[in-house]
Amino acid sequence: MKVMINKAEEVNKMENRLDDVKEAIVQLEDIIKKGRLHDADSLELQKWLKRYKSNAEQYDVHLTEMRQARG
Repeated sequence: MKVMINKAEEVNKMENRLDDVKEAIVQLEDIIKKGRLHDADSLELQKWLKRYKSNAEQYDVHLTEMRQARG
């Protein structure tokens, strides 16, 4: 039995995931920028921000590869 993969749907899911991560990045940057957090909390959010930015880069590369493979 073959499993059919809808490539357009997979690209759409990845685009949505990337959009969500980018939105989270903006929100994290805004929270950190306002400076209302204790130093330890700000450092923790900076770690999260770094991870989210890394994820966004990975998703962007993966999305580019998916689009190229789709033709």
